Amino acid sequence: MVSDKGKCQGLNLRHRIDLIYNPARTLFLQKAEMRNANIKNGLEMLHIQAEKAWAIWNN
Repeated sequence: MVSDKGKCQGLNLRHRIDLIYNPARTLFLQKAEMRNANIKNGLEMLHIQAEKAWAIWNN
């Protein structure tokens, strides 16, 4: 979670996922990475959702 002052909170877990994909490394992910957490942004989820939507609308 990013507070209104730009400070990240709750970075005590090993894995962090941010649903935002642009920028690829948000402040949240940067801070988590500095704490040796495994990070992932939302780009893969966007692609998976797009493929599912395409299949729904075109099959």
